[in-house]
Amino acid sequence: MRKPPEEIHNPQNSQLSIVRFYGGCTLDGAHYVVVPVGTKGDWKLVRDDVLKARAKADRAARKAQNKHQDKLL
Repeated sequence: MRKPPEEIHNPQNSQLSIVRFYGGCTLDGAHYVVVPVGTKGDWKLVRDDVLKARAKADRAARKAQNKHQDKLL
């Protein structure tokens, strides 16, 4: 079985355009969340587990950067 895509770009031009009113949807067994892109009101759908993994990686990177900056002071 194929794994669902991590992101769906340009859903506003398809049947998925209604999703923006609900904030997310389940497609092929995976839950997707609406994520804004840019400043023109564009958006994309990102799989929930991918979004959580990216947030966790960003927190770890910020924590490592803060430790490095503390050493410089």
